[in-house]
Amino acid sequence: MNRLTGAEIELFFSKLKRYPNLDRLLSGKSGNFRKKYNDFKEEFTIFSIVLSEQKYWSNFLFYLDELIIKDKLYSNKKKRFRILDNVFNFKTELEFGSVVIKSGIVPEVDFKYHAKNNIDYKFPSGLFIEITTPKLNLKDYETWKKDKFSVPISFYVENTIIQKIEKQNMKSAIDSGFSHPIVILINGIYRGIEEMNILASIRSLHENNSEEFSAVSGIILKTLSGMTFFPNNSAKNKLLDDHFIDLNQIGVSIMEIPTDYYNDTSN
Repeated sequence: MNRLTGAEIELFFSKLKRYPNLDRLLSGKSGNFRKKYNDFKEEFTIFSIVLSEQKYWSNFLFYLDELIIKDKLYSNKKKRFRILDNVFNFKTELEFGSVVIKSGIVPEVDFKYHAKNNIDYKFPSGLFIEITTPKLNLKDYETWKKDKFSVPISFYVENTIIQKIEKQNMKSAIDSGFSHPIVILINGIYRGIEEMNILASIRSLHENNSEEFSAVSGIILKTLSGMTFFPNNSAKNKLLDDHFIDLNQIGVSIMEIPTDYYNDTSN
């Protein structure tokens, strides 16, 4: 087990000063770090990123630092929690929130849509969006850099969607009468997820987990080239015109999926 040492914590706070907004949020919290990040070297946490010497990660942190100070949707307490919990996913949430606000839409964040769960974004039109940012652990990341076809991406995406549905109790909410469309936004940048992976996952989910997947109205894939929406034609709650107007307003393109795609085994 790679436990944090006092020297590593001290180095972390020293390097954190390069990013004033992150430093302001996290300084003085070292008492909680040792307990939470015993295995921080095994994953890309805020610790391993700050302590890294690679230019890519310093750029990542400078950009995150800018997003934090510009954001008006999250309290400092929520920002701190999310950074420590999953810095990659929170960066995606901040990026998405910035795009939404710039479009003229004012969403609610962490909206309680179920007795046990909140959802990341609720639009005034009644569109609900939950964000997830898959990433490789360090071992898989090194393998993936050498051979980008070594990790079964589509299978991983399928599992990610099912886990998100279960963790957020989406099916339970729908079965209890929740009548608004729920969309899962997947940031594919850190896992190399492409459109073909989403299409393959949707087909597999429709064939093998149709009941669970029916709780989701569609998938948005975020890549370096933009955001694309993949509708779930078997969803119980489908998007209405106002919801598609929202997606168009924030720059999401729509992938047309024929209804018979699910049953056509030739593709």
